[in-house]
Amino acid sequence: MFLFLCELQKFLNEVLPQRNPKLHGVTTKVSPSVLHSLPPLTLGVSSSKSLLLELVTSSGPTVFSFPRESQGLRNNKGMLDLNPLMLSVLKARLDEALAQVRMEKAGQDVMDRLKILSVLSALPENGGECETGLENSHEVQYRAFLLLKALQAVLSAWAVERAQRAARADQENPTKPFQCRLQSFTVSMDKFFLEPSRANINNCEGECGFPLTNGNNHAFLINSHIQTGQPSNRSLCCVPVAYDDLGVIELHDNFTVISYKTNMVAKECGCR
Repeated sequence: MFLFLCELQKFLNEVLPQRNPKLHGVTTKVSPSVLHSLPPLTLGVSSSKSLLLELVTSSGPTVFSFPRESQGLRNNKGMLDLNPLMLSVLKARLDEALAQVRMEKAGQDVMDRLKILSVLSALPENGGECETGLENSHEVQYRAFLLLKALQAVLSAWAVERAQRAARADQENPTKPFQCRLQSFTVSMDKFFLEPSRANINNCEGECGFPLTNGNNHAFLINSHIQTGQPSNRSLCCVPVAYDDLGVIELHDNFTVISYKTNMVAKECGCR
């Protein structure tokens, strides 16, 4: 377990910085003390089935919190007790994420580390024994779950990079002002030892002009009023209208918890 957690931390440290760091742009530091969180949930064999099902099937944004010293993971013996259905879902989603990462040009060092992680978290076929027969099957489930969330975080970060490249291309070749839409926006967590160390929380940018396609009734009426040439005290603004929570998996010496930073990632924009 200690080897797996150390390799996981190194993987997350290495896989993103070796991509083009300039794509992240300028980051804004935010202290986590100002962020509202839901109560933390202990991750283990006693976790409720509903929580485990949500965690396995979710692909929402996630980051990891590691101890500042690797020795702080020495006694971590995380375990999960998934039923056969959840186990098959976990295996399918993990295999899919691994295949997607392998298609990326991540470099040989990263792929070598990913191979080690894959071996250490290899789930048995059809409820059989683990590969070497030495591992506790509940620990392997725990490692496979952490690897899935780490791969989802990496794939999400790479998707952000692609979106940022596309946004810059639009800016370099403007044809017309773009309508209100979701844009990548990256922040850095101050005093929060997270991997990835940056989180994409998105932002909303663009014009709220005619024709208005993403406003509510109030916005449509304001827009109609403005289109007639009548004065208005306030023009419509492109703002987030729906949010995702950011999941934080906190790894400690002998326990693991999951907490959610509420309403942190913008997922939909509208004119208001």
